[in-house]
Amino acid sequence: MLDDQQIRALVSDMWLLRQSERTVLDNIYDYMLGRRGFPKVPENSEREVHELSQLAMKNVLPLVRDAFVQNLCVVGYRSALAKENSPAWNM
Repeated sequence: MLDDQQIRALVSDMWLLRQSERTVLDNIYDYMLGRRGFPKVPENSEREVHELSQLAMKNVLPLVRDAFVQNLCVVGYRSALAKENSPAWNM
């Protein structure tokens, strides 16, 4: 069993890890939502050029994510110490 000091240390370590990964993960998330990756267009370009730059981007990250997730499946269930699947799995 962890005491209060150990719990505080563990939470602190987890928070530091989260903060160190945050920039990278937020960047990936922005790409997933289509907030990043647009071609650079000079400010003085016509409106049509700006619209074309928006059409030029094709966000494929959601497709990659969904294709990976759709190929996952559960093939058994057991506790960490069990050598066989749970009897409930046979139902």
